[in-house]
Amino acid sequence: MKTRAMRIRNTQSICAALVTFIAVAVSSSSGQQSTGSTRELTGSVQAAGKPIGGATVTLYAAGTGAPAKLAEGKTDDQGTFSLDASHALSDSVGYVVAKGGMPKAASINGSNDAVALLAVLDSTSPKTITVNEFTTVASVWTAAQFLEGDVLSGQPLGLRIAAGNVPNFVDLAELAATGKVDVDLRGKKPFALMRLPGHHATPTVAMRFCCLNSIAIAAY
Repeated sequence: MKTRAMRIRNTQSICAALVTFIAVAVSSSSGQQSTGSTRELTGSVQAAGKPIGGATVTLYAAGTGAPAKLAEGKTDDQGTFSLDASHALSDSVGYVVAKGGMPKAASINGSNDAVALLAVLDSTSPKTITVNEFTTVASVWTAAQFLEGDVLSGQPLGLRIAAGNVPNFVDLAELAATGKVDVDLRGKKPFALMRLPGHHATPTVAMRFCCLNSIAIAAY
């Protein structure tokens, strides 16, 4: 009888422990889902300062392999979008690609499949962004060595450095708030160190390799 009673008590203790464990796990899981579900990345897609409606906007997480697609949606007539970023990884570099759509700045109405815009994000990027020509140039310039078309991949440290340099070219928060790029030098005089232009040029075509190469050399 004592042995049977001990077995019953042991079984009851194990069941109680399992119930407690499951309750804690469910509570923890529910809390994580609640926190993640409120995380959104909103913004607008523009060209020439005007919205692009019907563009496909995709949020990716870049890594050493193929980027992971986290969310996808379309812009409305005002070019705005909202993506669920709850699955974004804190230790990865995210980026947004906007393709196609109907640019309001175009003289001809209709979808333009040639549109392709980019914005590379880091951990300090705002929750509301604008994706346009400025963010595309800044993102391509800083992440050129990691880009193959619209695929961004590379070593984590290099990707973070590239993403962290995007704000040096364009302020994503200011752009989203005002639609303008801050080019105020605040009284500073710009200085460019480069060779005389014309070294790489033809009699009828002006090329810019000298300027671009000199900027890269100076930056290095």
